[in-house]
Amino acid sequence: MDPSESLESLFYPGTIAVIGASRKKGKIGNQVLRNLVYGGYECAIYPVNPKAEEILGLKSYPSVLDVPGMVDLAVIVVPARIVPHVLRECSQKGVRGVVIISSGFGEIGRTDLEDEVKRIAREGGMRIIGPNTVGIINTSIFMNASFVSTMPIPGEIAFITQSGALGEALIHWTAQEGLGLSKVASLGNKVDVDDADLIRYFLNEESVNVIVLYIESIRKGRKFMEAAKEVSKVKPIVAVKAGKSKAGQRATSSHTGSLAGEDRIYDAAFRQSGVIRANDTTELFDMAVALAQQPPAKGNRVAIVTNGGGAGVIAADICEENGIEVPGFRDELLERLRGLLPEIASPRNPVDILGDADYKRYRDTLDTVAGSDAVDGIIALHVQTALVDPVEIAEAIVEVDKAWGKPVVTGWIGGEGLREARHLLMEKKVPQYPSPKRACTAMKALIRQGELHGQ
Repeated sequence: MDPSESLESLFYPGTIAVIGASRKKGKIGNQVLRNLVYGGYECAIYPVNPKAEEILGLKSYPSVLDVPGMVDLAVIVVPARIVPHVLRECSQKGVRGVVIISSGFGEIGRTDLEDEVKRIAREGGMRIIGPNTVGIINTSIFMNASFVSTMPIPGEIAFITQSGALGEALIHWTAQEGLGLSKVASLGNKVDVDDADLIRYFLNEESVNVIVLYIESIRKGRKFMEAAKEVSKVKPIVAVKAGKSKAGQRATSSHTGSLAGEDRIYDAAFRQSGVIRANDTTELFDMAVALAQQPPAKGNRVAIVTNGGGAGVIAADICEENGIEVPGFRDELLERLRGLLPEIASPRNPVDILGDADYKRYRDTLDTVAGSDAVDGIIALHVQTALVDPVEIAEAIVEVDKAWGKPVVTGWIGGEGLREARHLLMEKKVPQYPSPKRACTAMKALIRQGELHGQ
C-alpha cells in the first residue's frame, strides 16, 4: 500500500475514538480528549470509557465496538497490559490508524508486549504510531491528537521526534518563538510507523516544505536511507542524532529500549542520504526555518553586511570556522560600494555601513552586493541603535530578498525595540535570528542543501 494511503487515517481521520478517555482534568486521557474537542478540528469524536456515561459533553462508550459507525483513528491511553485487548477490538471494528500513547513496553524491557502489538496490528491491517508517544498533530486541520497543551502555530515544517517529552517542550518553544509547524509526530518505540514511513508520507504533503527529525536510533537503516535520499532531493531534511557519547548511548537505550549505534555510522548515513545534520535542537529549527523560506545557495561565498563592525567580525569568524567563504571583493565592486557609503565606512567584506545606516543605505548596499556574481548568499546584520527605525531596515532587507533569488538570512542584535522588525521579517519569510552565530548556522544549511542536491 502507498504510504500516503496507509497513513492518511492517522493525519486526516473522519472519526476519532479516544480509548481511555478520562473525566478527571490533569489525566492524559482527559487532556487528549480536551485537545481534540477544543482544538478546532471538525469531526466525530468518541470517548471510550466503560465507567463513564459522558465526558466533556460527549456521550461515552464502554468499548470501541459500541461506537456507532466507522472509526478511522483510535488514540489509546490505557495501561500497557490492556493495550493488546483494546487493539483486538480496534481490529474487529475496522480501525485503520492507531496512536498508542500508553507507556510500559520495550522501554522497560516488555518486548513481549511490543511483539504482541505488532502481530495484532499486522493481522488487522492497522498502522500504529507508538507506543510510549505524546501523540500526533496536524495544524493544517487543527487536529491535536496528543496530550500537548499548546497547539503549534501553523507553518511549513514537519517535526518527527522519538522523544515525547523533548518533543513536547520543543512544540512549546516553537510557539513562543513564532515558528510554524505543519505536522508533528512523536514516534516513541516505533513498533510500526517509523521515520522512513513519515518521510515518504510528507513528500506528498503540500503543507510541508521541510522535514526535521530528533533521532535516538534507527532500526531499519537501509529503509531510512532510501527514503531520505529520495525525499531530500525535493524537500530538505534536517536531523539531530542524540547519543553521540557513550553516556548518551546508555541513556538512549534506557529511554526507548533501542540501541543508539556508533555516531560515525549515522554521520555517514546522513551524508549519503542527503540529510543535513544539526548539532542541537536550536540549530535544528534555525536550519529548518531558513530551508523553508529561502532557496538553496549555489555556492559557499557569502557577503556580510552590517551596521556594527564587531558583529561583522564575529560573523566572519563563525563563517570561516564552518567552511563558509567570506571573499574579498574585486575592485569594481569595491568602487561601486565606495560610491554609496560614507568615507569612513568599510566596503570590504564584511561590509560595515556604520551605525547610522538608514533604509536607503541598507537597501542600496544590499542591492549592489546581491546583484554581484561575487557572492552566493547574504548575511544581513543589524545592531540596535537609537539612530534609525529598525522596521525600515527590515523593509529594505525584504525588498532585496524578493529581488535577486539569492538566499538571505538576518541577524538582529538588541532587545525589545526590535520586536516589530522581527515580526515583519517573519511575516515576509525572511529568516531572522537573535545572533550572528545563529544566522551563520542558517546560511550553512542553505549552502549544504545546494551542495547535496545541486540546486
